[in-house]
Amino acid sequence: MMDLLYIALTAVVVGLCLKGPRWGVPAVAAILPMSVRLPNPPIPLLNMQNLLLVAAMSSLAFGGKREGRTGSVRFVIPLALFILVITLSYINTRLTFVPVRYFMQWNPYELLLAYKTILCCVLLYVLGCIVPRSVQDVKAVATGILAGIIAEISFICMEVFMRGPARANGHLQESNNAGAWSSWALMVCVALFLVVGWRNRMGKICLATAGASVFALLFTMSRGNWMAAVVAGGVLTLVRDRRALILLVLGLFAAPFWVPQKVQSRIDETFVSAEDQAWRFRIREGTNASEGITSLQEKWLGSSDGTGRRLDGSSQIRLFVWQAGMQMIRDYPMGVGFGVFSFYLGQYSDIVKFKAAHNTYLLLAAENGLVTLLLFLLLLGLLCWESWMVYWTVRDPFLSGLGLAAFASTISMVVSAFFYNFWFMVEINGQQWVLLGLMTQVRRIAAQTQEVPAAVAVQAPVSSEPVPLYKLVT
Repeated sequence: MMDLLYIALTAVVVGLCLKGPRWGVPAVAAILPMSVRLPNPPIPLLNMQNLLLVAAMSSLAFGGKREGRTGSVRFVIPLALFILVITLSYINTRLTFVPVRYFMQWNPYELLLAYKTILCCVLLYVLGCIVPRSVQDVKAVATGILAGIIAEISFICMEVFMRGPARANGHLQESNNAGAWSSWALMVCVALFLVVGWRNRMGKICLATAGASVFALLFTMSRGNWMAAVVAGGVLTLVRDRRALILLVLGLFAAPFWVPQKVQSRIDETFVSAEDQAWRFRIREGTNASEGITSLQEKWLGSSDGTGRRLDGSSQIRLFVWQAGMQMIRDYPMGVGFGVFSFYLGQYSDIVKFKAAHNTYLLLAAENGLVTLLLFLLLLGLLCWESWMVYWTVRDPFLSGLGLAAFASTISMVVSAFFYNFWFMVEINGQQWVLLGLMTQVRRIAAQTQEVPAAVAVQAPVSSEPVPLYKLVT
């Protein structure tokens, strides 16, 4: 039944793409969070996410010549270099890598899919750059993004009510994925509300969606993404309204009185005693492999002996993976090759074997080299700066709010990506790439819009004939 609904929804989106980019691109942006659940055709290398992207790009052919640009040189150069380095790393892996261990897990097709996913995220960013040629285009795409946020947040909340207070996934397949996306969506809605205001209908919608986003985020039980929301929310409220920052701080202090018991239990599970930690960590207490991590936990958690508190297994495993990843970067500053982090991990740790990096920045540096990481951070920094400038310089409240939303939501995703590879997953931050693409065009479009009335006023003919007196009387 649900498959039929998704097929019908996909058909509607494709139909809107045929009407042109003003309709098609917002529709595609709205459906991106649930795109991973859409039925996929039995075609190699293609899934419904790719076909939606093709439909969105094809819609440009039905909208006439586009006058937009893909951003100025300062955006294009780091993006092009980043893709070039990733491509070279991928080619190097395909040509030279032969797994010595875990050869049963080696799947070149999965490697190609991972590379293709990065390209899809970049194409979504490019789509956001070239679609808008007027303020109406920007607002149409942004409205599509908001519609997708409302739909997915409603689905996650419905899942919580129907299945009980368990970890919510929504359409995103995994609770941490849902947490990263919910934190991002929360920042978008809060930023727009703080700029637009509650008296505006859009402001009321954003406020209601922000409240639902908090509920959805809590029940994803994703602690890293809770941290991302708190950090990004603190920056957002500090920039826009310090009264809201006070409310945020008071809400955090009062959390034991209002958060659900399931959420409180999840927080309490974060810390365990040294005796209760997992055996793989307990039996290695004091060894060279865990000495640094043990002392780090003792410093963080206020313990001075071997019986103090420790992080739970899910958190500790990340510390060991990150420790091994840093050693990998020191040995291979140019990277070990695209998609092979897990195969090298066992050479640097006898505690963790064949695990994901659980950190986007560590993964980029370890697999593709430190230069790749620097290019990616440079691109993010430039896009954050442009979003910041849109917020401060554009007069239209909705467009200014979009700038603040892009800025705050990027901070949220930056923090979330410290705990998993969230930056290149179409269903999680495909909408964010579109929004960041829009940001590269907003100031140019807003400036053109403001210049038109002035030009018309200069060109208006001045009559030398006397004006009748009755026309001067009001």
